Amino acid sequence: MSSSRNRIATIVVSLIRRSLELKIRAAYSLPVAQLAANATIVIKITACTILDICMARGFILDTGNNVITVQFICHKILKSQKMKYFFILLTVITCGICAKAQTAEDSVKAVINNMFTGMKNADAVLLKSSFADSMVLQTISRDKEGNLVVKNEDPAGFIDFVSKQKPGAADERISFETIKIDGPLALVWTPYNFYFNGQFSHCGVNSFQVIRFSNGWKIQYIIDTRRRQGCSGQ
Repeated sequence: MSSSRNRIATIVVSLIRRSLELKIRAAYSLPVAQLAANATIVIKITACTILDICMARGFILDTGNNVITVQFICHKILKSQKMKYFFILLTVITCGICAKAQTAEDSVKAVINNMFTGMKNADAVLLKSSFADSMVLQTISRDKEGNLVVKNEDPAGFIDFVSKQKPGAADERISFETIKIDGPLALVWTPYNFYFNGQFSHCGVNSFQVIRFSNGWKIQYIIDTRRRQGCSGQ
């Protein structure tokens, strides 16, 4: 009988906990301004759900929990101004951290997108503005004997070549698959399909190292693969 009650209690607690998670996720999906204004909603959800768990376990396991006492505690928790202020502060801090992380990721994406926009538009100024002064450009390929080699390319030569193309000729279409950021360093992995003069040319993956300098994020290093097999853009 005791084991049966324990199983029932575990199921009820799990259901209540899941309900709490869904409600809090819904609350935190609100805009930041609304989150601060409605922080008490999160307090009520959290406090009362915790107490609901206690009540459920007490009722099922017959541990003697007093319903009136639990309701009194819930009322006191919700009346606590200090608790409300604490959750408001916690909400603002959490949202601030999330916003900062999102801004960094967006900035990293922006500088990479600027590079490919510069390529497509044959815009040497935009392209150069995306690169760090000591930028390194490499590609992985095979020589005539079929040996794998890593080729170094001159960034200035690359910019000059792209700037002489017709706008729209060099069209590299990427997708952001992985972005990792640690302070001023970002690692970005972007599979791509490259089209030249409207015709599919090749595909592969770009690996970027992006650095945050005093004047913003700049591309420090690019190495890519190039192939014609297994491409989604064909």
